[in-house]
Formats: sequence, C-alpha cells, structure tokens
Amino acid sequence: MESPVTQMTLMQTGMGMSKAQAGAQALLGREQWDVVISTGLVGSLTSSTLGTLLIAKGVIQDHSSSAMTAIPPEIRCDSAWSEKALHAAEAMNMQTQQGRIVTVSRVLCTAAEKQALAQRVEGIGVDMESSVIGDVATAQQIPFIVTRTVSDLSYEDLPMDFNLFQEPWGIGRGVWGILSTPKALPRLVTFTRQTRRALNDLSSFFQGFLVELHPQDFKHSHKT
Repeated sequence: MESPVTQMTLMQTGMGMSKAQAGAQALLGREQWDVVISTGLVGSLTSSTLGTLLIAKGVIQDHSSSAMTAIPPEIRCDSAWSEKALHAAEAMNMQTQQGRIVTVSRVLCTAAEKQALAQRVEGIGVDMESSVIGDVATAQQIPFIVTRTVSDLSYEDLPMDFNLFQEPWGIGRGVWGILSTPKALPRLVTFTRQTRRALNDLSSFFQGFLVELHPQDFKHSHKT
C-alpha cells in the first residue's frame, strides 16, 4: 500500500501585515488545505534563547500605535497541529516555548520597545505577519498554527532601524543608514549570523516535522 503524498506549498509573503494578508488571500482561496503555518523568524519577548522554537497558542495584533485602546480578540491556534509541532521539536531536543505571539506594524528595534510590548500585552514573541495570516485562515475555516525561531533576544537592540527598508525608496534609505553609521557594521554582522542560525534551526525543525507527520516514509532513511 502506497503511503500518502505530502504536498507543501511555501509562500514568501514579504515583511509586514499588508503583504502577508494579500499573499494569504491569494493562496488560500484557490485550493483546500489541511493546515496553514505562519513561519519564519521572531523577536523574543521573554528570556528565550537564540534559535528557540516558539509555538503559538494564539496570536494577537497590537494596535498601540493607533487610536484603538481595547485589546483585539486573540486568534487561537489549532491545538492538534500545534501538539504535532511540539512533539517533533522535542524529539529533536530543540528548545521550545509556547504562548502568545504578538503581531505589530513596525519592526521593534530596541530592547525598550520589546519590553514595553511584553508589559502591555502578554506574549512570548513578536512578528509582523502571523495575526493577519491567521485571520485569513480562520475565515476560511482552515487549521492555523505558528512556528517561528528566535533571531533577536528581548534584551538586545537591533543593529539598525530596519523600518527604513519599508519606507518609500526603502532599499536606498536602508543602505544609507548602514553606510552612515559604520559603528553598526560589526553588530550587523553579528545579527546576520544570528539570523542564519535561527533559519538553520527552523529548517531542521521542518525536517523533523515531516518525519513526525509520515514516519513510515523515513523509517529506513538512517540505515547504513
């Protein structure tokens, strides 16, 4: 008897809520899906270490920069799929943390900003896409989870203002921001290394996650 075929579609939405929402709407309305996973990098809001896999129990959008004062409803992640992700990560001895992911409209570049968000809205990590992806998936009744690896820690500043890249003429402004602050270059190199490590950890997780979903397809793969 042939094992079921696992088909995965990867979409790079780009940074920010508007791009993530447009990408999710374009993709999810075309076919039937078993699960939607918002994945990538995440900033830590707690004491989690570099490369820790954050598995969301829910996601919420922070509107502190707008006129809204009430905390919006939390989008709950699918518990069964989240449990599969957790089991796969634990089987690989990965550091994991579960809790709420907070989606914001701009990059939080300083430790002070991350700490203020953590005090305002209880969460374990911050990103710029998950809540809107979850909105689209929930509206179409598709199970939704978040699995992201930590690339920057709660107590550290980023090496530069990455929001420059989102503004008009963003690439030019971002490059000028780097060239005009040469002291930031060593920190930028360090952050690039952190990002690569977090992405490598994320890639390793998904390899283990596929084994968790279809172990029969991989049970002979380590024979010598």
